[in-house]
Amino acid sequence: MRRGERGPAVQFALEVLVRMAELTDAPRFVPIVSAHVDGCLYEGDAVVDFVDHLTALGAQVAVPTTLNAISVELSGWRAQGVPAAFGDPAERIVAGYLGMGARPSFSCAPYAIGHTPAFGQHVAWGESNAIAYANSVLGARTDRYGDFLDILAAIAGRVPEQGLHRTERRRGELLFVLGDDVDVSDPALYPLVGYAMGLLTGGAVPVVEGLPPDARPDDLKALLAAAASSGAVALAHLVGLTPEAPDVSTACQGRRPDSVISLTAARLREARRALSTRSDGRVDAVALGSPHFSVGEFRELASLVRGRRMAPHMRLVVTTSQFMRDRAQEEGLLEPLRAFGGEVITDTCILLSPLLANSVRTVMTNSGKYAHYIPSLLQKDVVFGSLAECVAAAESGSVLEQTS
Repeated sequence: MRRGERGPAVQFALEVLVRMAELTDAPRFVPIVSAHVDGCLYEGDAVVDFVDHLTALGAQVAVPTTLNAISVELSGWRAQGVPAAFGDPAERIVAGYLGMGARPSFSCAPYAIGHTPAFGQHVAWGESNAIAYANSVLGARTDRYGDFLDILAAIAGRVPEQGLHRTERRRGELLFVLGDDVDVSDPALYPLVGYAMGLLTGGAVPVVEGLPPDARPDDLKALLAAAASSGAVALAHLVGLTPEAPDVSTACQGRRPDSVISLTAARLREARRALSTRSDGRVDAVALGSPHFSVGEFRELASLVRGRRMAPHMRLVVTTSQFMRDRAQEEGLLEPLRAFGGEVITDTCILLSPLLANSVRTVMTNSGKYAHYIPSLLQKDVVFGSLAECVAAAESGSVLEQTS
């Protein structure tokens, strides 16, 4: 492959990956069964140039490859007022990747739309929550693959055996124990646990003990997305839920954890406060769906909004994949949302595309990831709350001071 016997694109990909292997002291390469590409966002002309370069080399992916959420909703960005100077190159990037054989998934939650590698299989995934979910829930093995290592791994079909591809690097090191005073029925429990854990983890592999054994995939998605936002969490052993963590001892590979931290109710209240820049007052928009909304979440939202109406000045945006939108439509879950005044946007999210007007000053969300990034990326105030609290704020146009 390095000699160019499989074409110039594969040769180029291998040259970069070999350099990565040298930098990480990887002893060998391992084949991968899939890839998830985060490097499909328009973040400047360099991205367009890189995709054009791969296209000129005749690049084709060697394994099933999904694309992360992209920078625009392909079917609606012009009507949404997105400038052509942003939308046109964003479309060009997507067209380039599709020409290489990537699937038009356009979702930050590929695991929810059928892209589910099996336990122990090696993959090359980008996007922080997807990486954490693949390692922690599916039990697949991926390290952090950022732009543009993800697409190069997809072209080569293999990666250096380093980081979380190696068994010894997956050992649980830091044990978090859910406190006896924590209300496990709190609808915001999972993003709060994830956010608190991420803030305290540092570079260690965390283990979490005490989560309800009946936690749903959406719960785990919310926890891991928050943890990967507040900290460098790419793998979390959730005892009784993670395939490699039936118990603490197994998660820690037979060794004692380096330290133990209690996640008390007070710590979770601190996490809730950290996720908001404001606690009360007028709200201009509610943003849901980071990671992308699932059908289960659409069901819950439909039950909350049915028979209610959003405040006139408000905007409620749900971001999701085309796949989930279509399934929700088939179940009749979108009509109550539209009657309420909300809207569904596919392919992208508010952090990637200029979907919220400058007049929007304060956004409320139930997403730990949205809450973490809105102040820095969008320069807007944010209020974190449960889904029910978000619907109440959308209906009233404001939020009461939160005391919990």
